Amino acid sequence: MNDSACENFYPTDLAAIYAYTSDAEVTRYLFHHPQHQADTQAYLEFLLRSQRQHPRKIWDLAIIRELDQHLIGSCDLTLTDDRNADLGIVLARTAWGKGYGCEAVIAITEAGFTQLHLSLIIATCTIDNTRSRQLLEKAGFRCQTRLDYHHWAKGRWWSSYIYCAHHHSWASSRGRS
Repeated sequence: MNDSACENFYPTDLAAIYAYTSDAEVTRYLFHHPQHQADTQAYLEFLLRSQRQHPRKIWDLAIIRELDQHLIGSCDLTLTDDRNADLGIVLARTAWGKGYGCEAVIAITEAGFTQLHLSLIIATCTIDNTRSRQLLEKAGFRCQTRLDYHHWAKGRWWSSYIYCAHHHSWASSRGRS
C-alpha cells in the first residue's frame, strides 16, 4: 500500500498533533479527555525526549500521509522489557477508514519483530471501540482475553480486550519463518 510512513516527531509538529489530541471523538475511547494546547506541548516535548533516549524504550512515531506529507496520527511501541512491547495508535478523524492505521500497525509491528527482535506485542482496546478491534484483527493481531472493569478513567470503569501478535505466528502468517 505505502500510502503512509512512520517517522520521528519534530518540534514543528505541535499544530498537527493538537488537531487530533484535542478532538473529543478521537479521544472518546482513550483513557484521557481531549487535550489542551499546553498538554499537547508537554506531550510533544516528552516524545522528543524519548527519541533521544538510549537505549530507546518508547518508539512513538508520527504517521505521515504520503500524498501531502501531512501528520495524521501516531503509532507507538513501548518496550516493557527486552522482548515485549505494548502497541498504541491514534489517528486524526479525517484519516479514519482509509487504511492508514492498519498500514502503520503492520509497519511498526514488523519493525518490532525484525529490528527490535521482540517476541510479543500487546495492544489493549476498549470493548466499545469497534474500529480499533477491526484494525487490530486486520493487521494480524489476535484477541487473547477480555478484562472487565480494569481501568478507572473519565469517571467510570473501562473494560478492554487484549490483542497479541507473537513473532512466530506473525512471521508464518506472512509466509516467513
